Amino acid sequence: MRLRAVGINLVFVLLVLLKAYPLMAEEREKEESEPAFHRGILLPVSNPLRGFDSNLFAWHSSTELLFMGGEWLDKRACLSYSKTGRFSYLLLSTYMNWATSYYSHEIAHQFLGVERPVFRVDMKDWYPYLVPEFVFSPIEDFWSIEEFNKYQDGDNEDYITKAIYIYESGLYQQKMNSRFAARNSHLVKGTSVNNALQFIINDLSDFAYLLYGRDRPITVSKEMGYTAHNYNDVNGYVSMMKFEGRIISSDDWLISSGLAFFASGQTWNSFRALYHYFMSGEKQVENLSFKPGERYEISLPNFYLFPTVRGLYLETECFVHSGMGGGTYRLGLGTGLDSFGLNQTGPVDWLRVGGAYYSHRIGIPRFPLTVSPFCYFNFDRSMKHRGQSLGFELQTPSWRSFSLYARLEHNSNDIEEQLIKNKEEGIYILTALEINM
Repeated sequence: MRLRAVGINLVFVLLVLLKAYPLMAEEREKEESEPAFHRGILLPVSNPLRGFDSNLFAWHSSTELLFMGGEWLDKRACLSYSKTGRFSYLLLSTYMNWATSYYSHEIAHQFLGVERPVFRVDMKDWYPYLVPEFVFSPIEDFWSIEEFNKYQDGDNEDYITKAIYIYESGLYQQKMNSRFAARNSHLVKGTSVNNALQFIINDLSDFAYLLYGRDRPITVSKEMGYTAHNYNDVNGYVSMMKFEGRIISSDDWLISSGLAFFASGQTWNSFRALYHYFMSGEKQVENLSFKPGERYEISLPNFYLFPTVRGLYLETECFVHSGMGGGTYRLGLGTGLDSFGLNQTGPVDWLRVGGAYYSHRIGIPRFPLTVSPFCYFNFDRSMKHRGQSLGFELQTPSWRSFSLYARLEHNSNDIEEQLIKNKEEGIYILTALEINM
């Protein structure tokens, strides 16, 4: 099925490229032919209800559409001309970003186990999230009776692992959303109001969840003829990891999550963007960075904490901008929190090192393409090679605000693609139609 999906995506890319080639060539010299780095709408070919990457694009696009609606209202009502108006604009934008983040989170819970996921909401139930509640598939879509029995008894590692994935996939998705927002900000070396809210709301989600949910009581109910323990995302993770003999302290997780958020440079870029807008109406600020020389500019690092099936995994990134049109580099490093001597965080014996380059322009006559290669290698603590994730992103020039995006990757025993996103090893391709607004 995966190879068939790859074939369908490749055919889609080829057909649209052939159709658009003569039209795009007419505007090849224009400034708008430069890649927009996902500042517009991304319409994925693959189903957003079935995977993290396509869900991320759907979240990004829906957020951008709502933001454009807020911009229209801002201009019509002249909100930016007073602090009261700007405060109202921030409240509206926060609510819209919160709504898209909430649905993105809930959709991700169904990636594992639900054969035919659907998007449904209950328009009559707006409590407690102030948006129509997402309606999950019935529990029998996630588990067979045999699986459910073993899962509840906690006597089978495979089923416990599946439960951890189901509980944590929503937090994974929001962390990937925030990382995507940070990347888009760093590629243009500035943070807008919408980008700031995208980052803060998604990146702060696990800290907020831990703050109010880690000590919530675990209720019991009857499901499929068995006694079911009803966990939330955070106490479910702690409980399932305990079944596997790995002790996770929810308090240490809370502290680590908060430190990762407040230590991230993009957090302060975002706070600055919101402050400047509220005080003066300025809708974008330059990112904080330092310059070790005339040719390079280095961003402040960002930190992302993932609760994996092995334990708490911390990823850090920074962006290096090369002057004179040299492009932008992303440098990434990930390892377990226990590598820093922290107890009760799980034994993540893993080291992931690599990066990406944005971007190289292929000078095809009349049809230049922009390619951004990436490679990440995985090691254990003795530096023995474990696996890798290699590939590239590709963008075509725009024609009348339309362009194509494709991501081709090959993954093998990679902690992010296999352990977090739960992909099978092999080749993947993601395609999308991009509308640059």
